[in-house]
Amino acid sequence: DAVDDTDKVTLARQFEGHVWAASTSPSAVLVLQKCVVDLPPHQKPLFFAEEFKGKAADAAKHSLQGRLLERIIEQFPAEDLDGMVGELVAAGASLSRHASGNYVVQRVLEHGTTSQRAALTEALCVDASRLAFHRIASNVLRCALGNAPLHARLRLVEALTVDSAITRALDRQCNSSFVMREVRALKRTRLLSSRLCGTLEEI
Repeated sequence: DAVDDTDKVTLARQFEGHVWAASTSPSAVLVLQKCVVDLPPHQKPLFFAEEFKGKAADAAKHSLQGRLLERIIEQFPAEDLDGMVGELVAAGASLSRHASGNYVVQRVLEHGTTSQRAALTEALCVDASRLAFHRIASNVLRCALGNAPLHARLRLVEALTVDSAITRALDRQCNSSFVMREVRALKRTRLLSSRLCGTLEEI
């Protein structure tokens, strides 16, 4: 199968310098995604990600380019994507509301480094309640509550519960009520963990 891998690398190399343009084509983007997914880790075409630098947020909003970004985030070493992910973090709140962009943001929350996931969650905290009410962005908050580092998740919980009136409204509204279920589940887990630690100390 080494020959097959060599052929795949050769195919991927043919796109060097042309990834941005090719990723807007329905047929070409399928080939690009296959290159990203099928090649072994040490042969991943990192230049794919390089070609999105400076315009990653725009790509995330494109229905085809966004799918390629998802595959890149899933398959490439997260530490090699700091530059690109930094752009996505900066636009995190607006992307979370976008029909295509929200999926790219969720992939960062699922596959990013600890610092990338924390930075993105902190960015979401700034407008957390409004995002929770939003039909699309509420899914991103649920993803953050399930995948971000613990300290970032707790920061998001605080942002969603700091105002009791807003918290009650979040509990009542359809989209945000699902977010608040995650909030309560995390609080219960933290409470049980705290009680367990206290019991162990007594023993």
